[in-house]
Amino acid sequence: MSALRGDAATFWRRSGDGWERRVARGCRVEGALSSSTAAVGPDASPKLSVYVFGEAPFAEPGGYCMAGEHGGDEPPAGALRVGAVRPYTLGGLPHHVEVVCP
Repeated sequence: MSALRGDAATFWRRSGDGWERRVARGCRVEGALSSSTAAVGPDASPKLSVYVFGEAPFAEPGGYCMAGEHGGDEPPAGALRVGAVRPYTLGGLPHHVEVVCP
């Protein structure tokens, strides 16, 4: 497996009165600390971008995500809220989906 697609991420989304969890393997995960333009002060907040190749990810805005494989029926305290799920194409064909957690 290439280094570009050597990571995993865990996604949680609401389902009925509980949560569903899925792990995406063979993806690219990039974490960073950033500050929003609306934030005032020196505190940076974590940001996570996950690039899922092939099948569309389980993620949806409002769900949660963490880098790596995690168990549990609910998102743990360190999980980040999914802000956007953006599909990208190459030559008119699906290439990857970017999941952004601001």
